[in-house]
Amino acid sequence: MTESPVATASGTLDKTPLVNLLVYVLDHALTGTLVLESPDRHRHAVTFASGHPTKARVAGEVARLGGVLVELGHLDAAALEPAVESARAANRLLGRELLDRGLIDAESLTSALREGVSRKVAHLFHLPDETAYGFYADTDLLARWGGPEPTVVDALSLVLPGVRARPFDRRVDAGLRALGDAVLRLDVRGDFKRFRLMDRAKGVVEILKARPMPLSKLTSAGVADELDVRLVVYAFLLTRHLDLGGGRAPVGVDTDDGPLLAPRGSPRPPVARPPSGAVNLRSITSAIAEAALIEGPAPSLSPELAARREEIRDRAAKIDGETYFVMLGVALDSPPEVVQSAYFGLAKRWHPDRLPEPLSEVRELAGKVFSRMSEAFQTLSDPEKRAQYMNLMKGGGATPEEQAKVAAVIEAQMEFQRAEVFLKRGDLASAKKYGDRARAKDPEQVDYQALTVWVAAISGQPKPDELARFIEQLDLILAAEPNHQRALQYRGALLKRVGNDARAVKDFRRLLELDPRNLDAEREVRIYEMRHGSHEKSEKPASNIPFAGLFDRMKKK
Repeated sequence: MTESPVATASGTLDKTPLVNLLVYVLDHALTGTLVLESPDRHRHAVTFASGHPTKARVAGEVARLGGVLVELGHLDAAALEPAVESARAANRLLGRELLDRGLIDAESLTSALREGVSRKVAHLFHLPDETAYGFYADTDLLARWGGPEPTVVDALSLVLPGVRARPFDRRVDAGLRALGDAVLRLDVRGDFKRFRLMDRAKGVVEILKARPMPLSKLTSAGVADELDVRLVVYAFLLTRHLDLGGGRAPVGVDTDDGPLLAPRGSPRPPVARPPSGAVNLRSITSAIAEAALIEGPAPSLSPELAARREEIRDRAAKIDGETYFVMLGVALDSPPEVVQSAYFGLAKRWHPDRLPEPLSEVRELAGKVFSRMSEAFQTLSDPEKRAQYMNLMKGGGATPEEQAKVAAVIEAQMEFQRAEVFLKRGDLASAKKYGDRARAKDPEQVDYQALTVWVAAISGQPKPDELARFIEQLDLILAAEPNHQRALQYRGALLKRVGNDARAVKDFRRLLELDPRNLDAEREVRIYEMRHGSHEKSEKPASNIPFAGLFDRMKKK
């Protein structure tokens, strides 16, 4: 009878978050299986080889192989279901079924498996704090699950998603506060591309490469949102990718040339692993606590502190919807000295540095509240700024929330204008990019909706059923705004494209009623009348411009 494996380390995620476990396993190049059991009794498992995840099995429908293949563009969605049914009937792996059918190649399968492991681990970052874990060194508990070949995922690429999953964890605040005013320098031995930073987060690396600086200056440099900057820096701190003078190499750099991440055919240096059973609960929790610059579990809160924590969360959620007068609790006609007195009283309560240590998890939220109050004080205590703000209140938009909406509307209009320019030039990729941005910033604007539908419809060579879906989207727009000229023009063109001339001419006639100077619509009406023997009268001479020419010209508008 085979003995059941014994966990060489165990604990709960409230004391040791999963991202910290991940860093520890990578730092020590451990091989084995991490098993997690959530409070609902669901079990999940991740296998590691020399510190890197190779397989992940989670409860529920998360990152299924077929869906990932379709999403990545490696597989046609219509071909997935038959392959799934066939694989299920034959009791074989879906990947093998797809390979044998010639629907995917080995490279696509590997890409999807790797992406699936990454997404499953990212899903586990959101497990409840009460989740229990156990690490089984040198034991592969998923050996009989999935395919025989492991798919290695660089553990460093998962660190920032893990940190972002718990942005207000006490360890983040404790670690960053411990940096103080130290000048942040990147460790030259680190490979920061492996973190897979996206968008503005890359700017944190670039600015620190160009000019090392303290965290306080970095967060105010405008390279990214303050919270995102802090989380990126904490990810570097957690993995020793900041040069703080300790001398130890960044976590994971020794695996760059190791057997799992090296190109095929390269020599495989030996990987040092601890003997079975060498890792224990004391060593893993103490090392992770050191990495996070804290010790021990979070203290329980007294009823008073628990109430204060909820007060901070509630105020932070509501303050963007308040006027400056409401924020400071003063009347509209309050003189400057009353405004100042109110602000100073609030600062004593809301300044984040005055919060007791047990409330460190909501320090960021208190900082947001204090920042808004400071903004209100600076505006209402300055006569000129106050007068401008009073005029703003009369016209609406006096709260930060309303100001953000106004800013978004203005930004959306600028993005839309760019989209129109690129559409006229025939640059459909850029037109789509800026049109999508405009629609995301102001989704209720019908002009943006219509333009994004049109750009999608004229990009590439859409099939009739695809064009029908675009027409349906324009139908919905026109159901809400029947006289929207842009949507009528686009729908008429698409209807003519699919051969529905009778319905198309209705849109063009309606356009002429709304705008008699619309030459494109006038030409289309006259062509229809000529081809169908209509006796309807028109004021302007007929044109022989074919519809295809109109459609091509509209692409450039």
